[in-house]
Amino acid sequence: MISRPHRTPAPARRPSGFTLIELLVVISIIALLIGILLPALGAARSSARNLLCLTQLRSMAQAVHIYAEDNKAVLPYGFTSVAPGSDWRTLIGKTIEADDGTYSASTADAGSARKIFHCPESIESTVAGTDRDLPLTYSVHPRIMPQVGPTRLDPAYDTGPNPRLAEPYRLYDLREPAALALIFDGVQIFSNPQPGTWQSNATAYKLQDTAYFRDGLPQNNLLLAPSIDLGASIDGGSNEDAQNYSGGGNAGNIRWRHAGDKVANVAFGDGHASSETWNSRFDTTLRNRNIYVQGG
Repeated sequence: MISRPHRTPAPARRPSGFTLIELLVVISIIALLIGILLPALGAARSSARNLLCLTQLRSMAQAVHIYAEDNKAVLPYGFTSVAPGSDWRTLIGKTIEADDGTYSASTADAGSARKIFHCPESIESTVAGTDRDLPLTYSVHPRIMPQVGPTRLDPAYDTGPNPRLAEPYRLYDLREPAALALIFDGVQIFSNPQPGTWQSNATAYKLQDTAYFRDGLPQNNLLLAPSIDLGASIDGGSNEDAQNYSGGGNAGNIRWRHAGDKVANVAFGDGHASSETWNSRFDTTLRNRNIYVQGG
């Protein structure tokens, strides 16, 4: 009998693909990486939006200076009821575009410059449209660039014994312009100018709880009240957007909407911009010296 050679049995072939345990390990690693990367990506996006906001503010401040140079050093007004819908953005928007044509800050006919008046971290409009329909989300210092009414008096402060003529300041009248807050992130209001647009007031009339403005009243006049601590924090407000004028309580103020509602970007009178911090209503990095206007 012929004997057959002995053969070693071939090892059993492993099924192709991953086992359940291996799949679970891979999924766990991916989930861990996502958990690590997402906050970093979110922080990077937030940082990019903050940088874009600062860049826009610098552009606006530079446009304000150009406007003043073309208008005998007079700064733009903040808002006027003489021509409804016209405000500082109307004026410097024309400067940015080098255009003397129609430009309305409260309608879609706002020109290509309108986009820079919309903070990338702010609430988006619920009204579909193009850049021309973006809500305007920055406000200006209401005494340096005030509201102007039909009688040239600020409509919010034209009553009482000593109403102040609301005229824009001249650029060279500002003392320490590098320290004066000129343009900044503003509180958005749901119903302004039409439902769904989350617009900010052109002028921050609630700034420092309006105490900045009443220079016609001796008890609130900085020059007659040297006890005011210029190094103390401003009243930063409740730091929230408003549903409407009557119920919001914080309309017309600064909005610290960056970095998780802790930072507001501010352009100063000399044209530079910086990020300022809100820790609580009476603890911010903006001081009285950044809000009160001396002289002029």
